[in-house]
Amino acid sequence: MMTDARVMSNDELKAFLASSDVLTFKGSSREETYAWIEHTLRSYKYRSRPRLEKGVLRRYMQKITGISRSQLTRLITQFRRSGYVRVRPYKRHSSPTKYTREDQLLLAELDNNNEWLSPKRRSLSPTAG
Repeated sequence: MMTDARVMSNDELKAFLASSDVLTFKGSSREETYAWIEHTLRSYKYRSRPRLEKGVLRRYMQKITGISRSQLTRLITQFRRSGYVRVRPYKRHSSPTKYTREDQLLLAELDNNNEWLSPKRRSLSPTAG
């Protein structure tokens, strides 16, 4: 995990940003990067900082992680709302199924009991016509 040896003052952060134009660092994974951002926001007490210091701290985190400005804004917003920065799990968007597996089994049972195929099953059966 990426760690800072100590919390730097606002002037030290400005000096670091001015002197490290060619340096960039990246975490080994997104989880590690987000954990470092959360740790940094907590250790620098981001919520209670004045606006100008927040800007310096943002540029520092952006420089260290390589994350875009807009993504860092989203992560800081997440931290302000919930108190943590986490990777959101991917959720696949899919249309709801018309019939659940339970519904399909009930239709099949109904068809077997009445010895006929429902319209849905009739279209799937090669011999029904």
